[in-house]
Amino acid sequence: KIEKEKIMLNERNYIARELHDTVTQTLFSSNLIAEVLPKLWKKDPESAIKRLNEIRMLNNLALTEIRALLFDLRPSSFKNEDPIAREKNKKFHKSYRKMVTEKLRSQPAVF
Repeated sequence: KIEKEKIMLNERNYIARELHDTVTQTLFSSNLIAEVLPKLWKKDPESAIKRLNEIRMLNNLALTEIRALLFDLRPSSFKNEDPIAREKNKKFHKSYRKMVTEKLRSQPAVF
């Protein structure tokens, strides 16, 4: 029983770290951009449209991260169903995250 509780605590800590490190930070960034959009729209609508695209990408990244996290938390019997699909899923999440990160870094800061 103690070992099972220890495993559950480790899983909770893992979830908390992952949510904080990825999803929370991504959504926080998206929210900051959204907060400045009304002012930016008045000054430079074209730039505001680019920022809307950034928000879309950040939100998609957060959704992708949540899906990956939930996939990792599935019972092992499901994880072992198709190792090829699992590996493709991991590669997709990694490449998508890299693409979004590079795209966002190439944009000038709004703030």
